Amino acid sequence: MGFVGRVVPIKDVKTFISAAKIISETIQEAHFYCVGPIDEDKAYYEDCKLLVKSFQIDNRLEFTGQQDVRKYYEFLDVVMLTSIREAQPLVVLEAFCCGIPVVSTKVGNVLEMLDFDERFLAASKDPKKLAFSVKLIYDNPKLMAALLKKKQEKIFKFFDRKEVHKKYGELYLQLKEKNYITDRYKGN
Repeated sequence: MGFVGRVVPIKDVKTFISAAKIISETIQEAHFYCVGPIDEDKAYYEDCKLLVKSFQIDNRLEFTGQQDVRKYYEFLDVVMLTSIREAQPLVVLEAFCCGIPVVSTKVGNVLEMLDFDERFLAASKDPKKLAFSVKLIYDNPKLMAALLKKKQEKIFKFFDRKEVHKKYGELYLQLKEKNYITDRYKGN
């Protein structure tokens, strides 16, 4: 299982660690990776390390620091997003593109990205529900293969880089033609 992001309070890495503790009790071979910068909030990182040690999962949970996440996407079985707040987390798009299921808190655009599928969504700071969702994925590989195929198709259809750039360009031109952009910044 992997968490991909900065080790800072808004990403709620402590909930990831708590879920890892619960998961480690039911999936014996589980290993956890926290992939991302650890130097942005050193006190929070130290708190996270203490929590891992107190849960006695320090032999199963690794803080990797800043890495090329593509290396981890090659072998992760689940990506967990435990943030308290997000807009549209790219980690969800990245995971789906790589064929990795996602378990997430209900933040930002994640609800739509996960098609409002409550089986894989949890309230903020709910490690039990996150762990339950991971176990559901672990116990149902055929279901997950079918769901992931649909997710990949959706991602490739709606998040094609060239198409997104084209749509933004068209929107910009429409707004420019209506003088919205120039009028707005003149105080109108």
